[in-house]
Amino acid sequence: MSELHKPKYKWRRTWPDAHQHFTGFDGERKFAHIHWYHMGWWNWFMCWNQAKNSNRWRRPNGQADSAREAALEAEKCYEAVLRCEWPGMVSEDLQSMLDKEEWQKGYKKLWEDALAERGCGPDGKPLAETSAGHRR
Repeated sequence: MSELHKPKYKWRRTWPDAHQHFTGFDGERKFAHIHWYHMGWWNWFMCWNQAKNSNRWRRPNGQADSAREAALEAEKCYEAVLRCEWPGMVSEDLQSMLDKEEWQKGYKKLWEDALAERGCGPDGKPLAETSAGHRR
């Protein structure tokens, strides 16, 4: 693989203490993970594949020799899914995934609003009070 090929999407460390585990983002959407496997390769897998019948798809995961190759393979998979060209997909699968994503956004907003009514932030922890007795 040419070193000229660079990932198109943003890749960030998944957790602060996980130095060999990364998540791929397309804007706010998390679409894939890559991580070092102790047997000597990098695993990649799609995490944006909640279609109603995604169990009929070719598995959206694989292995690569480097983190860059794993990221590029995950991106190829993701883009094939966006085009409804991943093996086993049908056109309704993409719409199902987009509908679920919108539902999750709405549910998250309802949850955060309910927490705010109880004086909590999005993480569920109580908001600190200012010196005037108001919550921040």
